Amino acid sequence: TRISTKKVDNSALQGSMNQLRALSLKNASDKEIKSYWQNRLIIAEKTKNLSEVRLCARKIIGFKFFNKKEKERARELIVWSNEMEFRFKAAYESAKKLTSYQTKTSQFQLKLAVLAELGGQKSAAEKHYRSFIKKTPSLRKANQVRAQLIEKSRRPWRELEKNLAKLKRTPDILSTALMQAYYKKRDKKKLDKILRSSKANRYPEGKALQRLLVIDEINKFNKEISRHRITSRNMNKSLPERLKLLKKAENWASRLSKQNDWTLQILAVDIVAKQNSRTYRNILALRTPKGLNAQQRAEYQTLLKQKASAFSQKAGIANTTLDRLWNQAESWTQIESEIAIANKAARSLMVNELSELKKRATSKGKEKITQIIVKKATKPSQKALVSAYVEAKKDPFDWKIIERIKNMETQFDRKTLVNYLESRMNELKKGAL
Repeated sequence: TRISTKKVDNSALQGSMNQLRALSLKNASDKEIKSYWQNRLIIAEKTKNLSEVRLCARKIIGFKFFNKKEKERARELIVWSNEMEFRFKAAYESAKKLTSYQTKTSQFQLKLAVLAELGGQKSAAEKHYRSFIKKTPSLRKANQVRAQLIEKSRRPWRELEKNLAKLKRTPDILSTALMQAYYKKRDKKKLDKILRSSKANRYPEGKALQRLLVIDEINKFNKEISRHRITSRNMNKSLPERLKLLKKAENWASRLSKQNDWTLQILAVDIVAKQNSRTYRNILALRTPKGLNAQQRAEYQTLLKQKASAFSQKAGIANTTLDRLWNQAESWTQIESEIAIANKAARSLMVNELSELKKRATSKGKEKITQIIVKKATKPSQKALVSAYVEAKKDPFDWKIIERIKNMETQFDRKTLVNYLESRMNELKKGAL
């Protein structure tokens, strides 16, 4: 239902309303009563008196001489007036009573779902969301709702796997759904399987999840190379093994540097630096074979130092690269800005990454990471939010107030409400409410 955007003299209309209220309908005919309530509703609608709109609409619904179309419009106005005052439960209950052809559409099911959810009726909301999925001809819109249901589900992976075939056709939505499923239940086996069999890792959330799995691989490899030992007794076997592991570490670092991923680069280059330095120390610490004279022992030690020096040089180059990476101001700035606006699921992943970085960081780097993790986005106080809603109920047609509420609710990560407020704000800007 749309309010006329033409300028109206509210004082004149209020005068007409007062005259109508003063009238007695005691001996009025059905036609006069009908005209009375129609006029009173028109004035209430134009002056945006929402409680008066509901009163008049209920009167119209109660009289037998109003036709079906007139009563349906009255019901629509009750839904609209409740919505405008954030009375979502009442709006939902009223909307269920609508009977026009529009109520058979997928969009109406979506509207019912949103009103039910905002009104705190979760099971009813889910029923309408699923009805929307069945009715809508748009796979993309259906998958957006499927992603919402995955986020709300107690068993997100089960819900996701049930809809996986369809979600794979919109990999950007699948990546969002995977993020929410993993946040609620950390199942890396299922995550890896789906990322391998889909294109979800081409999108931001999928990339972040893929990075999580790569970090696991790096950590696994780090444990493997850290456990490796070089001994004098089996040097001919153990040293080539170490060289092979170091080559693998260098390949990791080279490949990840091409991806321009700051976190993964640091993790990989850190292994190269530490393990080359360790290899240098290991070689120098090898025992001198027995039976050598003083000159032979000196020659042996010189050979060891020559062999070890290459690893010291590689460690030095890797440490220089690490210093450059740790001091990239733009990378720190990007992380701080991203974590400040991240939702709960994304923030959880970012904190996990930063914790991995912290294990390798310098004292200065550790301090910086701690500051980022501890610092949380400044949320508005509950008092400020309640105050904004009170203000909006007094003037529900001021889009600037709605925008303020939307911005506050965004920081509380209330997605359905934020999307609703965004839509409402845009409609108010156009003068369509």
